[in-house]
Amino acid sequence: MFNLVAMAGYVIVILVPTWQAVILGAILFISWTALSLPATMSMVSSVLPKNKRTMGVSLHSLVRRIPMALSPGVGGLLIASLGERDGVRAAFVLGLVALVMQQLLIDNAPGDDRAAERNPLAVLRFMSPDLRNLLVSDILVRYCSC
Repeated sequence: MFNLVAMAGYVIVILVPTWQAVILGAILFISWTALSLPATMSMVSSVLPKNKRTMGVSLHSLVRRIPMALSPGVGGLLIASLGERDGVRAAFVLGLVALVMQQLLIDNAPGDDRAAERNPLAVLRFMSPDLRNLLVSDILVRYCSC
């Protein structure tokens, strides 16, 4: 769901090539990180044992910096070689490829046949108090680093 919100931002930029649309689209595709954080924390807690969760969150934070560091350069190369319109469209296609790969590569926890929760905030009630504290502290650290 959160990836679709980010992709909606790209669709707005592709369909309405104005600076106002870029600002609106940016709100959607930049908000992906904040919106997906609870889902990421839930996945880390379901996959790792209790004594490895902090390391899992730390490793996730480090690994996700790689595409964050490479993306502006790749985006700039796409825009420089294909032009603004086609460069943004190519980035959108890459985003779709990433979305499909993510859905194919991420499995549910073993034995978990439950349907996906429609309310993204409902996942908070399934988190342990320790994981909720970790989530709140991570959000505050990100907020303070802006």
